[in-house]
Amino acid sequence: MNFTIRQLEIFKEVATTGHVTNSSEALGISQSAISMALQELESNLKTKFFERRNKKLILNENGRMLLEKSSQLLKEFEELENSFLEDTVSGRLRIGASQTIGDYIMPQLIYSFMQKYPEAKCELIVANTKDIVSQIDGGELDIGFVEGFVYDAKLETKHWMDDELLVVASSKKTFQKEEYCLEEISSFKWILREKGSGTRAIFEEGISDGFSKLNVFLTLGHNEAIKKIVEQSDSLTCLSRLAVQKELDEGMLFELKIKNFAFKRKLLRLLHKEKYQSKLLKSFMEFAEKF
Repeated sequence: MNFTIRQLEIFKEVATTGHVTNSSEALGISQSAISMALQELESNLKTKFFERRNKKLILNENGRMLLEKSSQLLKEFEELENSFLEDTVSGRLRIGASQTIGDYIMPQLIYSFMQKYPEAKCELIVANTKDIVSQIDGGELDIGFVEGFVYDAKLETKHWMDDELLVVASSKKTFQKEEYCLEEISSFKWILREKGSGTRAIFEEGISDGFSKLNVFLTLGHNEAIKKIVEQSDSLTCLSRLAVQKELDEGMLFELKIKNFAFKRKLLRLLHKEKYQSKLLKSFMEFAEKF
């Protein structure tokens, strides 16, 4: 073989950061060792993978092809290695979470898990539910946690936690009633999550035909951005209690009671049905169940 696994790991890190210095810190080896490994890789494969521009290493067409192929190879080697390390909870886990879970639950969960198992490394990818499902399907993620509806025959879905959606506003001068019918507030400006998000999907299904009558003024991909706009205007939104609890407690936002509006929802754990369950993965699932 004209290259080693370690050379591919070094190549992938440099390809990702674009800098030998940053890669040196991440890998815990010297810059000269990284340069030597890349030189040997290019020499053995008789091709160049990088172009240097403004002190940054940019992948050329050969480098892009190697990155795509080597990423898959390294993932398979990692899974192979983990399958033989059943005596310890170690290795690297790729965890996907939809935004609400990724912002308000998963960081503390992962931190606590890594405190308990210091040899375990976890990478968190936050995206909307649709993208998380796609990445689990494609093997880019080991496990996922989402809100919303998931219909995929290749995935195992399990109820993980409960949550609820709230309609919230900040202007008590505009919204003074104790309870509203949805029709009464449809014409106000609604700031909602983007299509593909679990929150948006459940809200749409929950109010059914009423959604088409809403004045959806703006859609955004981040809960924090939505809250900032609602805090500074007479607009409305519908978000998870997890996302707005801090603002409710501080009085920045308040809940509008909507007649016949009560959205309890399940947060789901997703796993590919053909996924090998290493000790690391099993330990994380057990830890998440008790969190």
